[in-house]
Amino acid sequence: MIRIFDMVTKQTIVQARILCSIGVFIAAAAVALTQAGCGSNSDLNCGTASTVCGESCVDLEANSRHCGACGNACESGQVCSAGQCVASCPAPFTDCSGACVYTAIDPDHCGGCAQACERFPQSLAGCVASRCFEAGCEEGFDDCNDNLAADGCEINLASNAAHCGQCGNACFFAEACSSSTCAEDAALAARHALRITTMQAAQAQCSAVDHATISGNDRGGIAVSGNFFYYMGDTSGVKFALTDLSAVAVTRQDSIFSDLSSGQLYAFTVDGTAQSPACGSTIEQIDGIVALDPDDLSPVGAVIALSSTIPWTCEEISNGGVFSGRGVVVLHDESRTSYAITLPEAQVVALGSAVDLSDARTCENWALWGVAEYVSGDLHLVYRSDSPTAIVRQSVRTGAVATVLDLTDIDVRDMCSITVDLAGNRWLWHYQGSGDLDGGGNTETAGACPATF
Repeated sequence: MIRIFDMVTKQTIVQARILCSIGVFIAAAAVALTQAGCGSNSDLNCGTASTVCGESCVDLEANSRHCGACGNACESGQVCSAGQCVASCPAPFTDCSGACVYTAIDPDHCGGCAQACERFPQSLAGCVASRCFEAGCEEGFDDCNDNLAADGCEINLASNAAHCGQCGNACFFAEACSSSTCAEDAALAARHALRITTMQAAQAQCSAVDHATISGNDRGGIAVSGNFFYYMGDTSGVKFALTDLSAVAVTRQDSIFSDLSSGQLYAFTVDGTAQSPACGSTIEQIDGIVALDPDDLSPVGAVIALSSTIPWTCEEISNGGVFSGRGVVVLHDESRTSYAITLPEAQVVALGSAVDLSDARTCENWALWGVAEYVSGDLHLVYRSDSPTAIVRQSVRTGAVATVLDLTDIDVRDMCSITVDLAGNRWLWHYQGSGDLDGGGNTETAGACPATF
């Protein structure tokens, strides 16, 4: 008859099942679980398979110093078997330093005394027919990278937001993993919270300027920082003063974006260099971000490596998108995959493929530009849509689209780049030529209109 203690480990259950399946019957003392050095009596929680003896958890069935009862030491030459001091271990057990061990299944004495099976961090070693095998992971851990020999069962499923409860079960943006369950983290939600409540588009309330002589033809790419906002043209980038839209040329940074909380400007990096991802037949990897000097947009400081690289493939004019938010930028690629990147930590959170930007107005660049909102447990991407003709927000969780500003009767030409100035309560934009937001006669127009948040 097989007796299995109430609190045996996962590996013992695996071993017992294997042995039962081949008709091997083992005695009650098959498992020796002596655990020394557990701490003080008041701290010990030995479970039903062990007993507190002084400062240790011991198995009274097999411990020769506490055989059958605490302090009941076997005489010299005796061993403890099934709680009794005996002259020798009964078959099929072996005397291993005073303990009767079944070496056919004991991972600490597999095939012989002191022949311990190799254990990797948080992993379980098993032994059957005197041969070692990997019996899995400790409770609550898993080998999510399939590389047991390198780092063992490396993931704590109770608290890892990328593998919450099971491998590959990633928590959504601004969620934390606790007790193997994803839930919104209040501090993260407050850090990223943003909602555009109104956007106005009446010429009398807006300011606009023609920047064609500085920028050349429009290209795409917009960002705001402090008292300035920036737009990218074919000839150069342009820096506009928010007070009067006075403009000067700056370095063109085709992948510009900003943290709407701090105003810090950034560019994406490919192979560690600040640049826009090259679009075409090859697949590249966006590997980092780098801060930009607000005066001239030159890179400053070291590249901040992304926590995981983002494979990128796109066409020269694409439905990829760059969406600046508070403490985050969302990157949406041509394959309909969205990624949130926290700022400045550069932690990447894959967001899935619910978003479809096929309705968006594209820029003459590798992406279009918009705003990343976070509210009520969901990210939304705000951008110029052609169907409907509006500024819309699209849910990253569901792909549901709602109108923020109806443009049906407002001519905003080829507007494809927008952002917001939270401190100044306005939204910023660009379009080619003259539309309903400027005074007319322009070739390349950038401007600002009122908004609330």
